[in-house]
Amino acid sequence: MAKKPTYEELEQRVKRLEKESFEHKRAEEERELTLSQLRATLEATVDGIMVVRLDSETKSLSKRFRKIWHMPDAVLDSEDANQVFDYVLDQINEPEVFSQKVQAVVADPNSNTFDTLPDSTISPWRMTQTRSALFRTMGRSWVISSMAIPSSL
Repeated sequence: MAKKPTYEELEQRVKRLEKESFEHKRAEEERELTLSQLRATLEATVDGIMVVRLDSETKSLSKRFRKIWHMPDAVLDSEDANQVFDYVLDQINEPEVFSQKVQAVVADPNSNTFDTLPDSTISPWRMTQTRSALFRTMGRSWVISSMAIPSSL
């Protein structure tokens, strides 16, 4: 039969749990602060940015990205990058070329790209950048330059 802990042992366990709880709470607050700073940075840029996981789940779309592409709530609510790209295709003069470029990027999760969309009615260039954490590719950030777009959008 297991020996019952003494009062002092229980007291030490409680102190250790309180310390761990405090550390977890502090780490959570740090994560929230970092997330808030990243969101503010995302919204501060003049470019439109979409952050996507490898499974095509849209993790974040900047307000500028939404405005550039006139994104309706139904597409935004889907959290599906494929639906976002399908919607964008209607605004591209050469949708087949754009679609092929997107498919090539998605096929190689570790690639970073920069190219122009000269026939786009929206934007002069597009760039993608992989997102990594713990030495693993986690997804991709799509950046649409809005340099040619009036800032009043």
